[in-house]
Amino acid sequence: MRKTLRLFVPPIVKNLWRYNRRYGWRGNYSSWEQAKAASTGYDEKEIFEKVRASALKVKSGEAVFERDSIIHDEVDYSLPLTAALLWAASENNNRLHLLDFGGSLGTGYFQNRNFLKQLSDVKWGVVEQGHYVECGKKEFQNDQLRFFNSIKECAEQIKPNLIIFVSSLQYVEEPFALLDEVFKYNIEFFLIERIGFNEGDEDRLTIQNVPPQYYKASYPCWFPSRKKFLTKMLSKYELVNQFDNGIEYPIGLDKFRYEGMLFRLRVG
Repeated sequence: MRKTLRLFVPPIVKNLWRYNRRYGWRGNYSSWEQAKAASTGYDEKEIFEKVRASALKVKSGEAVFERDSIIHDEVDYSLPLTAALLWAASENNNRLHLLDFGGSLGTGYFQNRNFLKQLSDVKWGVVEQGHYVECGKKEFQNDQLRFFNSIKECAEQIKPNLIIFVSSLQYVEEPFALLDEVFKYNIEFFLIERIGFNEGDEDRLTIQNVPPQYYKASYPCWFPSRKKFLTKMLSKYELVNQFDNGIEYPIGLDKFRYEGMLFRLRVG
């Protein structure tokens, strides 16, 4: 049975529509190379240093919560994410081994650490860009939180029973090829949170321009075809729940909505 839940939307997503048309998503590019050439990218040193500084404040207790480098006075919980964590653990003898693809310097771990205290076995593996992994290992890694350069490395070392994509799948060059790689490891639970789908038959490739209050950056961003995505996922997983936040944003004359889905591996 599928139920609809309302999803927490981070400020960087929720506030984009308030800015003038210089910010947000635009374009319909024919290739990743074309879109990348027209954007600045996400691996800029300024972005990394701002994220690192904010994350260190959360780690030390100077700040409560960080997302997209912005400090918040209270933790903004995502009910679908927290529910997925606890469900995966409850189905595996209170054990949670998680692969967090694109998890920055442990944002999701620090967001949910209070809910992890009663679990008997927690391993939170973040798969990220090389400089994030290097920093994560030096300054953030602990008995529960670890950092990896690839899905393969993380899957082999921590044997995850849940994989999460929190606004990350749409920022890789080949999302469907990445799903093929994930499918090899038969991870029991799969959560995709905060992604926009194209209602047509084809994927749409845009550039996202970030408002300067966060950081100066622009990067390619996919809006996968919902039909193609579900066809792919349902070949391996069953859909347990889908949810949205009610926030729509324009790209030209089209409107898109951020949403998420929770899947469980098919048996047999």
